[in-house]
Amino acid sequence: MKPDDTDENTEKNTVEPDRRRRFLYFCLRRLNPFMKRLLRSRFHRLVSGNILLLTFTGRRSGRRYSTPVSYIRESGTVTFATPRACRWWVNLQGNADVTLLVAGQTLAGQVVVIEDDQDQKTASITRLLQLVPRDAPYYRIAVASDGTPDPDDLAQAAREHIVIRVVLVEAGSGQ
Repeated sequence: MKPDDTDENTEKNTVEPDRRRRFLYFCLRRLNPFMKRLLRSRFHRLVSGNILLLTFTGRRSGRRYSTPVSYIRESGTVTFATPRACRWWVNLQGNADVTLLVAGQTLAGQVVVIEDDQDQKTASITRLLQLVPRDAPYYRIAVASDGTPDPDDLAQAAREHIVIRVVLVEAGSGQ
């Protein structure tokens, strides 16, 4: 007896997004070294409008790490999100001090990790998508023609991502 095509397609559809996501992360890991060099170069303007270089210290190793992230900047705060599964964000817990390379300018800041507040994460991801709509596929969020994100996709993205806010420290403020 031949298996029902519907069952086969359902199984494929549940497996396929994981493959696509793994492929996306694979590509991003390969692209990150290039992006780091580009963001540190005089050609940073090609991407630095909404991609920054975050530098932080490992909690256990004490080693410095840098990673490019897509961000928004509003009133003294930089906000971005990262998948919960990408565990580098744990180094930012406890109000970690970080350095940001934003549009060729080095800025200091203190991190606030939003791990469990679903409402706050949903609002932040919504705002991220309003200002950087090209990131919708990264979050796996379908966006309507009027720019409205699908509410179910948005809720799922909030469950799967950590939102990170960096409160910028003004130069000369003594902090």
